[in-house]
Amino acid sequence: MPKPPLPILKTSNCVLRPLAARDLPLTLGWRNAPEIRCCFRTPDTIPMDGHKVWFNEYLTRSDDHMFIIEFEDTPVGQIGLYHIAHDRSGAEFGRLMIGDRESQGRGIAKAASAMIVEYAFRTLRLNR
Repeated sequence: MPKPPLPILKTSNCVLRPLAARDLPLTLGWRNAPEIRCCFRTPDTIPMDGHKVWFNEYLTRSDDHMFIIEFEDTPVGQIGLYHIAHDRSGAEFGRLMIGDRESQGRGIAKAASAMIVEYAFRTLRLNR
């Protein structure tokens, strides 16, 4: 099943927009930072070709919604819902990282988390 078009979610100073191919160099840099990659299930450094393979597979998955977090018009991180059940009973939340060091500790992850949880329950009508 192809990926549905994803919305842009906005508050007064935070935006969640769908992940795009143009974001790959930025997200790869964030993901490969030692202080971030150690927190992921697979802490290995990822090469660009592997990141592109992941992204191309992501584009075919209807159960995987990734967003870039923008704060004050600047991309600062990413967040996602994945393993979204086709019956809309639930999903997993994660892949959250604030890759921009100056933006860490400012409550942006908390704001983005609240936005994506609201999207999950109100828009996607997930139960859990």
